[in-house]
Amino acid sequence: MQFSFTRFKYLMAYQWAQYSKRYMYSLLAITIASIGFQYIYAKLGTLQSQVQVGIYITGLVLIGLFFTSTLFQPYASSKNNMQAYMLPASALEKLSVGVVYSMILFPIVGSIIFFLTNKLMVYISFHYMHRWTITMDPQYYKWGILWYTVAASGMTVFSVIFKRNAFLLYIIFCGLLYFSGLTINDSIGTYIMEKNANPPRHYEGNPALLELKPNGNNAAFWSAGYAVYNHDYKEYVGARLVVLPTKQQNMFYYAALLLCPFLWLITLTKIREKAA
Repeated sequence: MQFSFTRFKYLMAYQWAQYSKRYMYSLLAITIASIGFQYIYAKLGTLQSQVQVGIYITGLVLIGLFFTSTLFQPYASSKNNMQAYMLPASALEKLSVGVVYSMILFPIVGSIIFFLTNKLMVYISFHYMHRWTITMDPQYYKWGILWYTVAASGMTVFSVIFKRNAFLLYIIFCGLLYFSGLTINDSIGTYIMEKNANPPRHYEGNPALLELKPNGNNAAFWSAGYAVYNHDYKEYVGARLVVLPTKQQNMFYYAALLLCPFLWLITLTKIREKAA
């Protein structure tokens, strides 16, 4: 069956009628979580930009992945979900509709919601709680949507392969993948420092000692830092961060984005196999 924009349009309408409540509940969850966590951190006086980034990306990814799993889970079994496979639409049309809802509309609307709540909570924090803070750097919306899209693409594969607990299994898989990456980050970071760092041998006229100290959990992948101490190695006097050049970092991020079509192809193949 070839791709038809007419069937695609009708399938979009059908999916909205079928999953609109879940979609709205997911967006409501982002709103509540965003306001709630930002309020807590504002009360504690720790609503820094890095905290805002963490709230935004964590909320978008966790809630978005759960929503994505509900869209693609019906395709995990043709026996238990005959209605999903009996729809007069091709596998490509079904995949395309799921991608539009879960990886285009959801992250864009979710990011807009966080942007508005972020503005609101920073305003409240500054004017009513008397806590000085600034809103999150807009560039993180780009990276948040990018990484969410990659993660959601992987979620589609798990959703059509595993009949049960696909969301939980995928979260465990991503956790293992993340912490595995952290274990090699120190080695990569140390290598980068040895090749690129030019630490001062003197600090304010005093001899300084160099300590190679990869940042691990506190830094992005492929970044590392070193600490400088005074001559008796007792007083910490400074630190610097060594990272890959921005151009190379961007190349890595966009290379990760290229995973999405590959993961969609796997999902498409599985949907066709189960429909056969």
